Amino acid sequence: QHLYKTQSTVSQQIRKLETELDTNLFATSGRRRLLTPAGEQFLGYAKRWLALQDEALFALAKNSLAAEIRLGVSHSLSEGVLPELLAQFSRAYPHVNLVVETGYGNELIQRYDSGDYDLILTLEREPLAGKVIGTAAMVWIGRAGSEWS
Repeated sequence: QHLYKTQSTVSQQIRKLETELDTNLFATSGRRRLLTPAGEQFLGYAKRWLALQDEALFALAKNSLAAEIRLGVSHSLSEGVLPELLAQFSRAYPHVNLVVETGYGNELIQRYDSGDYDLILTLEREPLAGKVIGTAAMVWIGRAGSEWS
């Protein structure tokens, strides 16, 4: 789910990698798959490769990034994981000034339309303006055994 890929696609890619490396990266233990010692070693390299890729992309792209991003966020979305995500963004792109303001959906849309924001995060079903660049499902959670109507 995290990779937005089916289990069979991930398994196929793992088999392809194991064939290319001529070694098993995972061992089966019942229904679980555990990293082998070679898998543990490869994981360490993979993490370093990804970090190096991020560093290279950042180094080459830093001159082309905007100096400021103005973000409008709906009050209902401003809590939870968003502050940590914004902090991670700021650490990854310290040269980008991230200006974040909260407001109500219709107010944010009006201010986006007038050019006050580069991006907005709202709970609109079908925005009348702008381009939807991503969506996420909302989940409502209640007590087990509760009936909601």
